[in-house]
Amino acid sequence: MQNMEAVLLDPQLDANVLIGLLNGIPEFVDYAQMNQPKGLTYNLATRAEFVAGDAGTDAHLQLLEQRFGVNLIQNITKQDLDDVASRLQAAFQGDPQKRSLGEADARVAASAFLRTEALATADLKFFKRLRDLGLIADFIGTGRALARAAAYQPRPVTIP
Repeated sequence: MQNMEAVLLDPQLDANVLIGLLNGIPEFVDYAQMNQPKGLTYNLATRAEFVAGDAGTDAHLQLLEQRFGVNLIQNITKQDLDDVASRLQAAFQGDPQKRSLGEADARVAASAFLRTEALATADLKFFKRLRDLGLIADFIGTGRALARAAAYQPRPVTIP
């Protein structure tokens, strides 16, 4: 039987991780360097979020590819992301604890769900929702936020 820690899971990155890498923030760079042999990816929704504002450009994404081997997932369409995102959001409908998952976050999480891969984020709320969905999530951060992420006990929801 194979040790689960020995299995190489391709961690996917959300936009705030890409921004942290671009800005050279040490914990993000350390995460990327540690996981680079596994392959670092992002999906179309993450790309759109990254280039939508002042966060980054296609040239920045090329730079991240050169420095850290970060690549766009090619085999999952926008329609695939939209379809799965709807299901992930629906998992929180009528939640008695009032938890929710926004459309943008659901689209970012969709490819991790489809590929059964980890998703790295620096957004504590998003991290918690990923864990509630039963997805593999890596939190990148420091201080209180990192401690809160480490202590979080998921409250599972059912994905329709």
